Amino acid sequence: MMPYFRPSRSRPITTLGFLAVVVLALAPFERAVAAERWIEEPTPQNFHVEMTDVNGPVFADARGMTVYTWNKDKSGESSCNADRYTAYYSQEHDFALREPERRLACEQVWLPVHAEPNATPVGAWSIITRHDGSRQWAHRNAPLYTYAFDHMPGAVNEVDRDWPAVRENGRRPLSPKLDNPASVMVQVFPQWGRVLTTLDGVVLYSANLKSKNKDGVGAFAPFLMPELARPHGDWSVVTLKDGSQQWAYLGRPLFYPVSEKTRVEAPPDFIAEGGWRAARLIDEDISGWSPVIVQTAPTPPDGVIVQRTSAGDVLADSRGHTLYAMRCTERTPDELACDNPGASGRYHSDVCGAWEACEKTWPRLLAGPNAKSNNRTWSIAAIDRTTGRFASTPDKNTVRIWLYRGHPLYMFSGDLKPGDITAQFVNEYDVDYYYLRVLSTSSDYDPSRVQ
Repeated sequence: MMPYFRPSRSRPITTLGFLAVVVLALAPFERAVAAERWIEEPTPQNFHVEMTDVNGPVFADARGMTVYTWNKDKSGESSCNADRYTAYYSQEHDFALREPERRLACEQVWLPVHAEPNATPVGAWSIITRHDGSRQWAHRNAPLYTYAFDHMPGAVNEVDRDWPAVRENGRRPLSPKLDNPASVMVQVFPQWGRVLTTLDGVVLYSANLKSKNKDGVGAFAPFLMPELARPHGDWSVVTLKDGSQQWAYLGRPLFYPVSEKTRVEAPPDFIAEGGWRAARLIDEDISGWSPVIVQTAPTPPDGVIVQRTSAGDVLADSRGHTLYAMRCTERTPDELACDNPGASGRYHSDVCGAWEACEKTWPRLLAGPNAKSNNRTWSIAAIDRTTGRFASTPDKNTVRIWLYRGHPLYMFSGDLKPGDITAQFVNEYDVDYYYLRVLSTSSDYDPSRVQ
């Protein structure tokens, strides 16, 4: 039996009034250095490439807001429209969506990138016609959107809560093709940032000034340039004694580990999926050698620390209590996220009860009165503690909380001492519909090792 959905029509809108109070405190921050080159392509006048904290270069609209595609869209046709879904029915599950009267339509959350009346297609950029007759930009026939809950230019908040995996709803930022050799990938490692790797997911290294073994004898081997490849951009070559040619990035010769002690790699299934590579780190303390980092990981705010646990390193509050992020997606055709303050707080309160009980069981990570963020990944929002939603006007129930990629963070009252992880994957519905997960900071984090 196929699931049945009950939609209702809503008047399409392109702005959300309550978004004006989402972010209260953002200090001036250093823009990411554009260390990664990309291959230029013809683009319409209102688009450009924006650097992000974790996702590298992405396409953005004239305001600098990240542009996304959705894999549920058909070629040249948008499936994100004005339908409002109030319930979900299937053979296995039957439940009403929380606060359906306040639920937004897809196009109110995923704002179509409209084309101006005089706009014309450019290269891979085309224009499609939406259900209401308006014109929308598409890239290689994939309709384009911005996300209503990206709080500032360069933010990418609709991704995995740890690092930039594509969520199960298939929405991803649109990125230009990087100008790297065909034998090189860029992967995200929580403890480092964006790192160069081989196609097999093995981290590439270079020797630093303190290294006593700059040739890597016994531990590393030169990362050779294929015969048909050519130097370009930031990529040059070093000719070795035997005549072979070794890749160098920004003048730094590249090596890959040959010793099991120094080898860092990602599982092939993650590489094939094209999402976040949950790499296995065997030994990251390699004297005199460093992974080649093209962009460092964003720095957490003051009061957030890295805590060692039995499963790996995680983010924690100043007391060492593990931080958790909520993960929730509604199983409706539009697959909207239900884990941010723009969605119903009922999904979270269903786990812990009334808001007073929730504050005791799952206290939020509060932001101090003078707290400020210095990057796009961390922000501060004012929310109504009784509903979990963004606060429209400050009152006695308004609290300032930290958001990580647009999502609140929680501690768990059952974690009694620093390093406890007793609530990993707490699940309200037995369909991977709602759960909480830790924010790991090491690529060898493994929840099966939780003690």
